Amino acid sequence: MKPIVEAIKPNIGASIKYAHYTIDNGCNSVGWHIHPELELVYIKNGSKKIHIGTTETTYTNGLLILVGGHIPHEDFSNYDYPNNTETVIQFDAAFAKEQIISFPEFKAISKMLLSLQSALLYSDATHAMVAPYFKAMLGQDSTERLLSLLSIFNILSKAEPQKILSPFETSANTNLRNVKQLELIFNHVNKHYQQPISNAEMGQLLGMSPNSFCRFFKKMTAQNFKKFLNTYRLKKANELLQKQPISVKEAMYQTGFNSPSYFSKEFKKQFGYSPTKIP
Repeated sequence: MKPIVEAIKPNIGASIKYAHYTIDNGCNSVGWHIHPELELVYIKNGSKKIHIGTTETTYTNGLLILVGGHIPHEDFSNYDYPNNTETVIQFDAAFAKEQIISFPEFKAISKMLLSLQSALLYSDATHAMVAPYFKAMLGQDSTERLLSLLSIFNILSKAEPQKILSPFETSANTNLRNVKQLELIFNHVNKHYQQPISNAEMGQLLGMSPNSFCRFFKKMTAQNFKKFLNTYRLKKANELLQKQPISVKEAMYQTGFNSPSYFSKEFKKQFGYSPTKIP
């Protein structure tokens, strides 16, 4: 299974990683994940509730979002419309620090990228302005694609974000050590969610007592670990039922649940429908 701490490599012969997805070739879901690279995501249409650190919001007419590095977040994709598309562009901080900054013409772009410590959600108007550039990228080579990206960055550097999504409740929580600890937690959950995971096990992983771990996780994510783990497992179960010819019982066991009644109750509470009635 793909690790939750993503290893992102640029496309061959390029400074960035570019990926384009459709309803038939969707982005593989990894749930909660974190990576040091910055990420620009454009989704043509549809709606979804998204989570950035401890913050959540809902987009309703497609998405345009720029996410800073080392910020935990969930997948942004939705499957509302058969003609929907998603473009994901990822790049490391050196792209801004060492390359873009060397051109005085890109001063505003460089400043935007180097100061990014949150996620910037842009308006429908800005989304519409950049749409032609993302559409053109599909048929472009790496040089043309980079020029299109710089044009997009130029637009974003002049646009006022509709929302600034802070990844944590307070700035005191954003030190690198805390982020690394979150990476360990998310990575462990992603690899072992099918098995029992206790607070004691997680505390041992981080060199904390079970109670200290609980306090740390609540402080960093604004929810308790049991709720986070339960929600993560339910989302994995929903993905299995949505995409595979699998029974509810199989999905339940494959995602770490062992009580059919509890699983059904929590599943309906989470998604608003029964696991036997997947839309």
